[in-house]
Amino acid sequence: TPEQEEKDLSLPAQLRILRRVAQENNWLVVAEFSDVGTGTSMRHRPGLVAAMSLGCKDRLVTKLLVHKLDRFARHLPTHLALKVRLNEHGVQLVSAVEHLEETPMGQFLEHIMAASAEFYSANLSLEIRKGLEERLLRGLWSGPAPVGYLRTEHGPILDPARAGHVRYLFEAWATGTKTTTELEAELFARGFVGCNGGRVPARYLCEILHNPFYAGKMRVRGV
Repeated sequence: TPEQEEKDLSLPAQLRILRRVAQENNWLVVAEFSDVGTGTSMRHRPGLVAAMSLGCKDRLVTKLLVHKLDRFARHLPTHLALKVRLNEHGVQLVSAVEHLEETPMGQFLEHIMAASAEFYSANLSLEIRKGLEERLLRGLWSGPAPVGYLRTEHGPILDPARAGHVRYLFEAWATGTKTTTELEAELFARGFVGCNGGRVPARYLCEILHNPFYAGKMRVRGV
């Protein structure tokens, strides 16, 4: 995950184990791949996509070594589909931690481990959602702080650098005499800028004006 990557703990430790396993088995390492993120979709796994691509194109590649099966995939259908693709190209999936055997019993146990990884991921997501819902029921905000606020451990607080601009936006809009396009230019002249230092687009100002958070209500997933 990004947090583990920042602390320089997870990936280096996994790579050391993988290199040691390869060395002990006299396997030549032709490439190393990693993914930083928490997404289960292949769109968020460029390292895995590149590893699969190399394994399926280079006939000299005979093994794909992963730290654990849950580092390979946390979705059973994805695991099975990728495993079939590797087998079609003569590439064996090897785990540095789990012992996998190319026997009916070994494949059965591998499927159980892959299913367990999917259950862990799904259950973790459920527990996180439950925690967020509990925070909301207590009136605690859990998402990114809206514009004009700063996120803290105890909830959003006013951002002294931007709160005044947001307040002016509402006051000016409430007069009914200005369009959001006019306010875009006016706020920029007052020093209200986006992340890139440019103007905050009128369409984004409309999103701020329609956000019920500024009326003291928290809208999450349509509720």
